Amino acid sequence: LSLAFYNLIPVCKICNEGYKMSKTFRISTHIHPYLDDYDALGRFDQNFADGMLIHNITLDSTDSRVKKSTLVLGIMERYAQQSVKSVSKSIYYYGKQYTIPMKQQLINDWGLMNLAQVETNICRMHDIPSNVNEIRNISLGKLKRDLAKKYSLIP
Repeated sequence: LSLAFYNLIPVCKICNEGYKMSKTFRISTHIHPYLDDYDALGRFDQNFADGMLIHNITLDSTDSRVKKSTLVLGIMERYAQQSVKSVSKSIYYYGKQYTIPMKQQLINDWGLMNLAQVETNICRMHDIPSNVNEIRNISLGKLKRDLAKKYSLIP
């Protein structure tokens, strides 16, 4: 059962025990955490004006399986919590702080070879996945990576 679809969807305890319960999941109607590339299927977004979040975090996707999985698992309700908003606000400010000139200066200050190394180090310092393979290993990884891309912390 460790690889059975119905046992894997979803995999975390909060989702599995608190949201999934007895709901039916199918490959045709829900995303699969190992087979589907969730990173390619949707993007988290938010908007700030003068440092103030002007709407809740959203998930943009045209894939009906992403929409259904997100709804059933209460993802957006959990991402509306103040603690998650604080994380997203921090990433917004990191984007303001680490401008291209600042990143260029950090190449010299840190003795690095290129911009990509600086961006990787910035992400590491702030617990943001710098590449897609790290998303599952960091809390709120997908959200953090999407916002880091939006605010030009990473390409």
